[in-house]
Amino acid sequence: MSLRRPLSISGDLSRSDEPALLPDGFGKARHQRRQRVLELATGGIFHADSPNGSSLICTVISISDAVILAKTVTTQRHLEFDRHSGVGEWGTRSILCITDSIETLPTRVRNIILNIDRKPRLQQRPEWYRLTDAERQALVYVDSHYSLHRL
Repeated sequence: MSLRRPLSISGDLSRSDEPALLPDGFGKARHQRRQRVLELATGGIFHADSPNGSSLICTVISISDAVILAKTVTTQRHLEFDRHSGVGEWGTRSILCITDSIETLPTRVRNIILNIDRKPRLQQRPEWYRLTDAERQALVYVDSHYSLHRL
């Protein structure tokens, strides 16, 4: 999987798909965002938002100097994020998304999220994919946790 075009927030932001994606004041916070995104490590969990309304809980698969390869916890979609801007893309239509929180989760919640991530690989029957009460509660917690700790 490779990026179809460079994902950079520097330069012309007049493209129609980027302004709605980038939050107000993004240019001022670019350096802080870059520093925080550089803190991500393989196995880490972070959150990204997309202008289509998707809320993406992601795990880091691998990191290079330029790209963070990640996958969504709930749908197992692979995404590539520019390591310097936090901007990524996913899907066949190259939908842009942006890393908006990398705040560490409490250990118990992190372990539950990692369990949700493992289910598709370990379970053989689709009915076993159903979320437990603890998993549903963890997803609700993650939503509010990342909302409170935006980059």
